[in-house]
Amino acid sequence: MSSQSTEKEIIELEKRYWQAMKDKDVDAAVALSDDECIVTGAQGVGRIDRKTMTEMLRAPNYELRSFAIQDDVQVRLLVSWSRPIP
Repeated sequence: MSSQSTEKEIIELEKRYWQAMKDKDVDAAVALSDDECIVTGAQGVGRIDRKTMTEMLRAPNYELRSFAIQDDVQVRLLVSWSRPIP
């Protein structure tokens, strides 16, 4: 897979993630999140596991009304030497 097609796939996955958040589709949002992911919010930055993410999304204290990913979005591919990319 070329770098350009990988970047397009990552952008599409990002759009799907935010659409799931907007639609309150917990299963889709969790499926698109890593098990132990990094989140940011009013309380700062933290790492949460899949169970905590699911609980958090099932009882949100916010409403995402809209989102936009601009056409000039940039993707930076990182290489992990400790484990293969799934």
